[in-house]
Amino acid sequence: AEMHMVHYKGSYGTLGGAVKRRDGLAVLGVMLEVSNNDNPALAPLATALLNITDAELYADVSAMYPLKAFLPRNIEKFYRYEGSLTTP
Repeated sequence: AEMHMVHYKGSYGTLGGAVKRRDGLAVLGVMLEVSNNDNPALAPLATALLNITDAELYADVSAMYPLKAFLPRNIEKFYRYEGSLTTP
């Protein structure tokens, strides 16, 4: 599975305002491994997903945990680029 976390610069007010600016967004894409063990970092996201019942809906999730909780132990290998979004 794959998850994209879209972050926008608060000074632009909204995601819609930030997407129009070159420095408005940062997107972190993370590959997830299916496991029988729960990842507590995913609990707030799992709860928010219950409210998304249509492809046009989205949920703002205020995270109270470090993004590092989603990263692998070895963060030396990753891909980074400036430019277009990770999805259309």
